[in-house]
Amino acid sequence: MTSAFDAIVLIAHGARDARWMEPFYAMRAEIAERLAGQQVALAFMEFAKPTFPEAVAEVCRATAGGPKATPSNTAAGGPKASPSNTAAGGPKASPSNTTVHRVLVVPIFLSGGGHVAGDIPALVRTEQARYPKVEFAIAGAIGEEREVAAGMIDAVTRLAAPAGGPKASPSNTGAGGPKASPSNTGAGGPKASPSNTAAGGPKASPSNTGER
Repeated sequence: MTSAFDAIVLIAHGARDARWMEPFYAMRAEIAERLAGQQVALAFMEFAKPTFPEAVAEVCRATAGGPKATPSNTAAGGPKASPSNTAAGGPKASPSNTTVHRVLVVPIFLSGGGHVAGDIPALVRTEQARYPKVEFAIAGAIGEEREVAAGMIDAVTRLAAPAGGPKASPSNTGAGGPKASPSNTGAGGPKASPSNTAAGGPKASPSNTGER
């Protein structure tokens, strides 16, 4: 079955900490493995390479006779990804030597906002002008996709629940006990207040503290 897109560009925010980027490289590698017939590139908006223009050049060049983009030639340690060297010795990506027709841009963000609504479309417009024969489509923020949101909810629920125990909820946050609330913050005891700060005892005041 023919895919709707020749290439996919994942775009994330970016950070100076290389550890922050590791999950994104892993994601890109797994997606590339699953979509073996399509080019998959990763771009960062700031603080990290490759940039979005570099990633677009990467996928366009890769379909122009050069080798497929892989983690080993886009990650730190390899040559800098750029329109002129996205593959070692490969041709420069340009409108005249790419066979890409449709590129899907996927924002790897939890929700839409300034970057997804404004900055990424602006980046795409620039590349659209550079590659007028290529059609670009922009997905919504990946975190707003139904299965991603459901997966995050499942993960938080799993992390919060005790091993082998019941699901954590307001009604069972204590082992078998009632919900913690202002009226039962002591185990079975009354609410602590100025009138009962001692269990069953009178309000502490100058007349009953023992002072004369």
